[in-house]
Amino acid sequence: MTMDNHAACYAAFQSKDSRFDGHFFVGVTSTGIYCRPVCRARLPRPENCTFFKTAAEAERAGFRPCLLCRPELAPGCAPMVPAARLQTRSAVPQTGTSRAQVVPATRLQTRSAVPETAPGCAPVDASRRLAVLAAKRLEEYCGSIESLEELAASLGCTARHLRRVFREEYRVSPVQYLQTCRLLLAKSLLTDTGLSVLEVAMASGFGSLRRFNDLFRARYHLSPTSLRRQTGQADRPEGQNISLMLGYRPPYDWERLLAFLAPRAIPGVEIVRDSAYYRTVRLVKRDGMEVCGWIRAENVPAQNALRVTVSAPPSGGAAPGAGAGQGTV
Repeated sequence: MTMDNHAACYAAFQSKDSRFDGHFFVGVTSTGIYCRPVCRARLPRPENCTFFKTAAEAERAGFRPCLLCRPELAPGCAPMVPAARLQTRSAVPQTGTSRAQVVPATRLQTRSAVPETAPGCAPVDASRRLAVLAAKRLEEYCGSIESLEELAASLGCTARHLRRVFREEYRVSPVQYLQTCRLLLAKSLLTDTGLSVLEVAMASGFGSLRRFNDLFRARYHLSPTSLRRQTGQADRPEGQNISLMLGYRPPYDWERLLAFLAPRAIPGVEIVRDSAYYRTVRLVKRDGMEVCGWIRAENVPAQNALRVTVSAPPSGGAAPGAGAGQGTV
């Protein structure tokens, strides 16, 4: 299904089928809002709907994200929070690597890894593969990528070539895509957590609070503090854990996944209890300081999402049921 097939896109939007969630977004010209295809708001008229492949494309067209369906939670589209930005812990020590922590493309795109006869892997698809890989890295590392040149170098191409193939695939520039990823990440943190606006700005990759406020207000027509007041989220007290929602596209057999992980849990590091997964983790920060903590993941089927709780900085203690001081790997 392409975005040019208006009738097919509208039928998918009208069905509210979760299988289409994350595959496209709907801009409603009568309200200036863009939504996920599963949004439960009143169905707009077909002539008032414009369909976009990405949230970045919708925002470039002047649409604001819906506060009801929250496009930042669309499965496969939500940007990731860099662990160091939230002072949380990675399971793998990270030293001596670039800030973006990206893997050179030559290690991911070797011809021996995937045969050229596989769908989408022919030489003619090289430009699209490069654009898709760049988009995934922009989403995952949106809070830590410093420049387009850095990203292009990690992918083994020039910034000029990356801009060209990316615009051909997504109809927006990599910088515009990155800005949308950062704004949606900030919107998610403002809605789901009690982090201060300054902490949200830094975690989302903005170099300054003023720049964050200006771009947020220009794109969404409200300030970060106004959004927080609308959602009723208060600032996080010192020492309180941080919880985030990660959307998925059902079906998602969480109990079966836990049944697989439980007998394989590493003593003192992992534990499965009360339909939740716990793990202790460790991060060596860029300044060499080592910090430890834990994460908990639990299913929220009513929202088609996982709730991930991260221990409060600087340590947060050991995960409930895990051995304190043993759970670093």
